Amino acid sequence: MSEFRSLTSRRTRTYIVYDPTTKQKIYLLKDSWQVHGSLKAKIICEPQDGDILIDEDIEQILEESQKLAEDYSTSPPSIDFNWNVVSHAFTGNWQAYGRCGIIQREVCPNNILITCAGGILNDWDLSKKEDGILSSRLHEQKGLWEFMSSLLVAGHHDTHTIQDDMESFVLVVIYHALRYFSHNKTDSTLYILNNVFTHRERIRHGRYGGGEARKSLFLHNGYIGRDFKLASNPLHKWVKAAIAAVKEWIESELAKSDPEDSDEELGLMAWERAAAIPLPPLPAANEPVPVTPRVLDTHDRLARYFEICLEATNWPVDDKPYDILPDLKKEEKASQAWMRARDADRWRECQL
Repeated sequence: MSEFRSLTSRRTRTYIVYDPTTKQKIYLLKDSWQVHGSLKAKIICEPQDGDILIDEDIEQILEESQKLAEDYSTSPPSIDFNWNVVSHAFTGNWQAYGRCGIIQREVCPNNILITCAGGILNDWDLSKKEDGILSSRLHEQKGLWEFMSSLLVAGHHDTHTIQDDMESFVLVVIYHALRYFSHNKTDSTLYILNNVFTHRERIRHGRYGGGEARKSLFLHNGYIGRDFKLASNPLHKWVKAAIAAVKEWIESELAKSDPEDSDEELGLMAWERAAAIPLPPLPAANEPVPVTPRVLDTHDRLARYFEICLEATNWPVDDKPYDILPDLKKEEKASQAWMRARDADRWRECQL
């Protein structure tokens, strides 16, 4: 019962509702409101700073977002305003998890509404309490492929964690930084976006796999390169710090899941070589093993990164968003047409 026409609904569909008497548009109606008991009511009753959407505000916010979207296309806001939008949405995710233990599970640009004050994290249809996700079936684990975490799309684990949500926010920022703001990889942007964010391969039973390029970006600066540089210094520093935080998380999670080699796999010579290497002393029986906290263990550190950037005074004044993707696709299309014409000419020459 998780198809899009079922009672629970699989994705989000909306309809414009009209008053049959006045024939005027009244509301945007969803075909399902998947509120699991009273769990989400705890959130929508305690909003702060407009970060979490509540039902009473939907109509006003939608109207405001629509107007802002129209203004955005003609006169895009400054880069620091766009940063404020993502920061507010991240705060909403933080509040939901910190207060109620709820994981949103579908962080993507489409679910971040732009308001005059900043942004709102919208669409909590797929959200779940953290202790309830363990019992989730595989087909319930959803999200927009382009912004799902590296380990989820790679099939490393099936349970959606709050760290997967936080990595999705990092991916949202990187995607928009590459597509809308000045950097030194303009010529490679289409290649990066296609491989890191879009590429996937169908496996079986309607499932998809991939994500190696995404993981490579975090672990080895794959596709963007170590010399990647954004023109906006605060944004560049945040991206670099966030990539390092996700790298730390991925490496620690992969280390947990690496199986220990058996005696037969290691072989006698490997054991002999290992015996010659001095090992660090083990902690005493009553001495706790030190645990190094990771950046993504909580929202706090990443939230602080957002604050530091918002407090920065060296944001570019004239670096407003510009979508370079249509230009790059147009160039790519022209290049492909030229190559087809060249190949056709060569073929005709061979026929003479």
